[in-house]
Amino acid sequence: MDEDGKEHSNRNLIDQLAQEFSLTDAERRERLPSGEQLVFDNRVSKRRTTTPPRRRTQTRLRTIRRRQRSC
Repeated sequence: MDEDGKEHSNRNLIDQLAQEFSLTDAERRERLPSGEQLVFDNRVSKRRTTTPPRRRTQTRLRTIRRRQRSC
C-alpha cells in the first residue's frame, strides 16, 4: 500500500515514474554491472521497500533528479 492508500505494483510505479521524469529508452534499458537488473527498476524497488511511506515520494524525486543531473 502506498501514500494514497491503494495497492500499486512495482511495474506500474516504475512505468509511471519513468514517464513522469521523461526517461529515455536508453536510460530505461541501463543495467546494473551484474547485467541482471535494470538500474531504474532496481532503484525504485529498493526505495519502495526500504523507505517509510511518508518519505517515499520525496526520496524517489531526489534520487531521480540526482541521476538526471549526472547524465
